[in-house]
Amino acid sequence: VRVSSLNPSRVYVFFNNDHWMLENARAMLRILNEITGH
Repeated sequence: VRVSSLNPSRVYVFFNNDHWMLENARAMLRILNEITGH
């Protein structure tokens, strides 16, 4: 929520390159989309 309050044009999130990386990235994208209303 703190990131979205800054109204950035882009947000970079880095994940460990492990077995769960893709699933974690999809979950983060879903969360960010919910926060920003996209």
